[in-house]
Amino acid sequence: MDLLSPEAIRKQVISKSIQAPSVLYSGVIAVVGTVYSVLFDGSVLSWGISLTAGTVCFAKIFWGYQVKYQHHAVEIVDHYHRSLLLKREQALADLQQVLNEIKQADALKQLEQLSRKFAAFQDVLDSKLNKDELAYSRYLTMAEAVFVGALDNLRSVVVSAKALSGIDYGHINQQIQSLKAERVTSAESSSLIEQQMDALQKRCKPNIVMSLFTNLEMSHIAIVGGVFRQV
Repeated sequence: MDLLSPEAIRKQVISKSIQAPSVLYSGVIAVVGTVYSVLFDGSVLSWGISLTAGTVCFAKIFWGYQVKYQHHAVEIVDHYHRSLLLKREQALADLQQVLNEIKQADALKQLEQLSRKFAAFQDVLDSKLNKDELAYSRYLTMAEAVFVGALDNLRSVVVSAKALSGIDYGHINQQIQSLKAERVTSAESSSLIEQQMDALQKRCKPNIVMSLFTNLEMSHIAIVGGVFRQV
């Protein structure tokens, strides 16, 4: 989010203005011309060229920062938004793949609903603000960043749930019963193993994944509310 703060955008606009080719070329000519005039030829012509180049350099910086500020700022934010959009698409694809593998149909439906809600939020933002405005780009990118972060966190947890779902509890139960029958383990150790089994099974229940999607939806609602308080 720091990248979207007014101060961060201002610094990036200044940097973009200074790095413009016309600024760099005129700046180099001004410096070289001044050094040449001081060391070798102090004629009016050489000083005039240096002064002209220096004036052009500062004028271009002023033009880029003051006159073209809005244009540069929107370009910077839009570039960041496009990178987030690619990340969101990849995160959604990864989540859908994992949820299909662990057969979480309800979670898949919830994921689709969240995507539709985000699209609806963008439609509302389109109706409230002009797409060419910096505020529009900032608010949309802020929401995108929160959504992508939540998807990344959710993917990590779902991957862990997938790993746990691969445990063969039936086989482990058979081993416990076999050990009990052979009286190889004590009653205390058998009880401990069973408790660990129960804990693992609870961690793999579908409602754990669904509760995570609820947290994701709450994050989405929070950013939407925060954005519209500022619109």
